[in-house]
Amino acid sequence: MSSGVLRALLLAVAVAIAHFSAAAQTFRGGISGTINDDAGSAITGAGVKITSKATGATRNAETGKNGEFVIPELPLGFYTVEVGKAGFQTARVNDVEVVVSTNTSVNLQLKVAAVTETVEISAASVVRIDTASTALTGIIGPKQVQELPLNGRDFRQMIQLTPGVAGTSTSINGSRTRGNNYQIDGADNNDAFQNTSAVNQGGVSGIAGTLLPVEAIDQFSVLNNGSAEIGRNSGGAVNLVIKSGTNDLHGSAYYFNRNEALAANSPVRTGLPVRKVRNHQYGFSLGGPIIKNKTFYFLTFEGQRAKAANSELGTVPSTAWINQALPLLNGKYNNANGTPLVIPVNPVSQRLLGLFPNSANGLPATVNNFLGSDESIYDSDNGIIKLDHVFNERHNINVRYFGGTGAQTAFDGSPLSDYFQTAPSRMHNYSLIQNSVWSPKLISQLVIGVNYFKQTFDVANISQDAQALGLITNASRTGPPAISISGFARAGGSGLLPAGRIDTTWHITDTFTWTLNNHQLKFGGEVRRAYLDIFYDSFTRGQFFFDGSRGPWRTDTTVSAQARALADFLAGFVRPNNGATILRGSPARDYRQNSADWFTHDTWKVTPKLTLNYGVRFTYNGPLYDVKNSIANFDPANGFFVVGRDSSVLYQRDWNNYAPRVGFAYSFGKSEKTVLRGGYGIYYDLPAASFFTSNTPGNQAASGIGNNPAGPSPVFTINRGNAAGNFTPDYGTGVQIFGSTLVPPYGVFGVSQDFRTPYVQNFNLNVQHQLARTTVLQVGYVGALGRKLSITRSANAALPGPGTVQSRRPYNTRFPDVGAISLLESVGNSHYNSLQVSLNQGLWKGLSSQFAYTWAKSIDNASEARSTIAANAYNLRNERGASAFDVRHNFRANLAWDIPVPIESLPKRLTKGWQLNALLAFNTGSPLNITAGRDLSGSGDNGDRVNLVGDPFEGVTQEAGLRGRRFLRREAFAFQPTGQFGTLGRNVFYGPSFRSVDFSLFKTTQLTEKVSLQFRAEMFNAFNFVNWANPSTNFNAGAAFGVSTNTRNGSSAPGIGQGEPRNVQLALKLLF
Repeated sequence: MSSGVLRALLLAVAVAIAHFSAAAQTFRGGISGTINDDAGSAITGAGVKITSKATGATRNAETGKNGEFVIPELPLGFYTVEVGKAGFQTARVNDVEVVVSTNTSVNLQLKVAAVTETVEISAASVVRIDTASTALTGIIGPKQVQELPLNGRDFRQMIQLTPGVAGTSTSINGSRTRGNNYQIDGADNNDAFQNTSAVNQGGVSGIAGTLLPVEAIDQFSVLNNGSAEIGRNSGGAVNLVIKSGTNDLHGSAYYFNRNEALAANSPVRTGLPVRKVRNHQYGFSLGGPIIKNKTFYFLTFEGQRAKAANSELGTVPSTAWINQALPLLNGKYNNANGTPLVIPVNPVSQRLLGLFPNSANGLPATVNNFLGSDESIYDSDNGIIKLDHVFNERHNINVRYFGGTGAQTAFDGSPLSDYFQTAPSRMHNYSLIQNSVWSPKLISQLVIGVNYFKQTFDVANISQDAQALGLITNASRTGPPAISISGFARAGGSGLLPAGRIDTTWHITDTFTWTLNNHQLKFGGEVRRAYLDIFYDSFTRGQFFFDGSRGPWRTDTTVSAQARALADFLAGFVRPNNGATILRGSPARDYRQNSADWFTHDTWKVTPKLTLNYGVRFTYNGPLYDVKNSIANFDPANGFFVVGRDSSVLYQRDWNNYAPRVGFAYSFGKSEKTVLRGGYGIYYDLPAASFFTSNTPGNQAASGIGNNPAGPSPVFTINRGNAAGNFTPDYGTGVQIFGSTLVPPYGVFGVSQDFRTPYVQNFNLNVQHQLARTTVLQVGYVGALGRKLSITRSANAALPGPGTVQSRRPYNTRFPDVGAISLLESVGNSHYNSLQVSLNQGLWKGLSSQFAYTWAKSIDNASEARSTIAANAYNLRNERGASAFDVRHNFRANLAWDIPVPIESLPKRLTKGWQLNALLAFNTGSPLNITAGRDLSGSGDNGDRVNLVGDPFEGVTQEAGLRGRRFLRREAFAFQPTGQFGTLGRNVFYGPSFRSVDFSLFKTTQLTEKVSLQFRAEMFNAFNFVNWANPSTNFNAGAAFGVSTNTRNGSSAPGIGQGEPRNVQLALKLLF
C-alpha cells in the first residue's frame, strides 16, 4: 500500500471514530445556547430559527437532548433569534450580535402556554459571555474599527490592542514576529517569502506598500491558543472581515489630510523648521442589494499620497574628518626598522569620496555632522469588490477581490537621498467562499484563496558608476556599490540591492461542522501551494567594509574609531578577510512549496457548566524546490548535491507533525457569569522562504540555496580582504579587486539534513467574570515553549589560533574551496511566561472601552533565522537571553464616548453627534544587542560582542550640541582581547520606553434621515511624548555608539508612524 493511500485511510478512520467540534470560529461567528422550561429542565426538539437583519437570510436548528443548539459559520452582524415548540411560548430575541471568532451564547427559558403566543425578549437580558471556547481572542468590533484614531489608517495597529502582544511589534504570546497567520475573509494573506502580512506589508520600511482601506473592514480579531482548526503558524490568527452589501444602500466618501502646520517638531531638529509632512488619503465605499434578499455588492477605493521629510542624522567624511585621518597615513607610525611609515592615499578612494555629497565638505569633524531632510514618498491606490449571493436557505456564496498598487522612495539606512530605496508594489488577494447547510446538524464551508505579491527594490540613483571612478569590480549590474565606513553614513545602496520577488499562494480549505447532541464536531483540511519567483541579486554591485582594523593605527585608542576607519578607507584597506564581497552568476530561481493539513476537533458539553475541547491537527510542510532542478544544497557531511538530480528533496520530509489540542471551560453559579478556562496545544510554523533563499547574516557566506557555487547554474560569492597588519591596498588604479578569473574560496549556504518543522507549545489558564451587563474582566496566565525553531549558524567559523581565517576553518582540509558556510538548522528554542489582564466595557451611558495589560518575559537563543547569527557559532548556549521582541510591561487601551451636550436651547444639529475617542499605548523598551563591530575573535563572522566593564547607565551625560540623545556610556564597555569572544551576553540591556496617547473628536451632523456629514479632528501623540529609537549598538561607531539619532518610527515612518511627534489629522466623511 502506498504511503499516500495509507495516510488517506488513516484520515478516514480518524474522522469516523473521533468526536468533532464547532469549537473555535475563525473569520465568522456563531450563535449557540440552551433552551429550558421554567422549571429548569431541558427542552428537546425545540425549533430555533435565526434571521439576518441585514440580508434576510435564515438558518434553522433544533435543540438536542440537553436542550442545546449551535448554529456556526454565520456572517457577522445582527440577527433575530426565534425559539418555539408546541405547548410553549415562542420567544423572539432581537438584535443578537454575531462577532468575529466568537460564539454568542443565547440561553432561554420557555413558559408553558395553552395557546400560541410570542414573547419579545431583549438581547441584553439573555446574551452571556461565551462559556464553551478555550481560545484567547481579542476582538475589535465595527464601531471601534471605524472610529479609533489609527495612525496612518493601518489595520496592523489594531493587533497591538490584544493582550499578549509585545509592545509595538507583532509578536503574540512569545511567538516570533513571523509567526502569525493573516487572513482576509478566511483567505491566506501571508507573503510566503517573509511569512508576514502581504497586504499592508511595509515597502521600503514601515509604511505599508499597499493599504487595505479601513473603510472596508467590518470586524477584526486576533485568536491564539485556538482549536485544531487553527494552523499554519504558531502565533496569532489575525482575521480581517470585509464588509458585505445588505438590503439597504449604504456607503461613504471621505478625505483625510495631515500637514506639518499642525505638527510638533522632531527632537533632532531643534532650532530648525518643522519638517514637511503631507498625507492625503481619500476614497469611498458603497454597498447594497443587486437583488433584494438574494444578491449583494460592496466596493471601496482608497488612495494615498504622502510625502514626509526625514530627520536622519549621520556622519559624512567631510574635509575636516579627512584632515583628522590623513596624519595617520603620513608617518605617525614607524616601520619595524624605526623609520616613519608613510602610506599613500589610494587614488581610487580619493575619487570614491565623490559618492558623498559635495555639501558635506565644509562640515565639522563631529559625530552626526549631517542632517538629512530629503523627502520620502509613499503613494498607493487600493480597492475591494465583494459579491454575496444566496441561492436558497441552504447554499450561499461570496467572492471578493482586493487589488493594490504602491510606489515608494524612502530612507534605507543612509541619510543621503541618492541612496534612498525605491519599492514599487503590486498586491492581489482573491477569495471564494461557499457555505452549504446539508441538514440542521451538518454544514460545510469551502474557501478558495489566491494571494499575489510583487515587490522590487533598488537604489534611488543608479547612475553613479564606481567602476568609472576606478573601482574595478566587473559588476554585472549598474549602480553604486555599498561602501560602509564604520561610524559614517553608508555611500551607495544596500548590499542587498537590487532585489525583488513575485509570490503567489493558492489554497483550498474545506471544513465540516456536525452537531451530535452535546458534541459539536468540526473536521476538515487544506492544501496550499506557493509559487516564488525570487530575483534577489544581492552583492552583484559589490559590498565594501572599512572598520579601522587593517592599518598600523588599528590598536591606537588615542585616535577616534571613526578616524581609524576613515584612514583604512583612504588607504584602500578593506576589513580583514572578507571586507569586500561580490556575486558572480544569476541567483534568480523559480521555487515551489506544497503544504497540507487535516484536523479533527470536538467540543463536548459534558454538563451545562463544563465543556471539554480536544482534537488533533496534522501538518505537512514540503521542502522548497525549483522547477528546473537548478538549486544546490551544501551538506557539511557530504558536500554539494543538486536537488532533483542527486537527491529528491532539499532536506528529509517531516511526517511527524501531529499537534494535539485540549482545553476546558467551566462556568460557576446559576448566572454563569464566571468562567474558568485552560488549554494546551502544539502549533507548527511554516518557515519563511526567505530563510532558504535570501539570508545574509554578515559572515559573507552565500545568501541562499540559489547562490551556491555548484549545480547547473552556479553562483559564486567571492570575498576579498587582506589580513590585519597587511598594508597592501586591496584595490587601486587598474587593479581588479576580485580578479579577472574565479578564485576560491567561495561562501556557501546549506540547509541541515536534520531540518524539521518548528513548533510551539502554548498553554494558558484564565478566569473571566462578567462584572456587569456590559463589563467583562479576564485575568490569566499564558505561556509558551518553542522547539526546533529555525536558526542560521555559521558552520565554518574559524577556530581560535594562528594562521589565516581560511586555514582555521574546520572544513578547510576537506573542502578547501569553501569559505564561510551559513547553515539553516532546527536548534532554536524559546520560553515565554506572562500575566495578562483585560477589561472590556460595552456601551454604558455612551461610553465603551477596552483595557489590556501584559507582564511578560520571553527568552530564546535566537529570535530570527534570517540575517542573524550567533557571536560564537560553537556555543549556542551563550546566546540564551531576552528575545529581541521581549517587552516586560505593556498597556493598551481604547475608549469611545458619545458626548452629551445638555443645552436644550441650542439646535439639535449643534448638540447631537459629538464623540471623543482615545487610543493609549505605553510599554517598556526592547532589548539592545551590543556588538563589537569588528572581527576581533578572528572567527570571520563579524558578530562579536564586547566586554562589560562598568554600568552603562550610570553618569550618562548629554554632550553639548548633540543632535539626538545618549542612552549608553561608552566607557562601560571595552573591546575584548584579540582572539577571544566578548563576555557580554546577548540582549542584556533595554532601550527607551514607548508612550503615546491619540485622541479624536467627531461631530456628526444629520443632513437627512439617511445621510450625515462627519467632521473629524485626530491628534496623534497628543502629549508629544518623545519616543526615542534604540541607540546605536555598534561599539566600533566611536562617539556615535549609545546615541539615539531619531524617534522610534522616525526612520521607518517619518512624521506618520505611531508615536511620532504630535500631529493633527483633519477629515471629512459623508455617510449614507
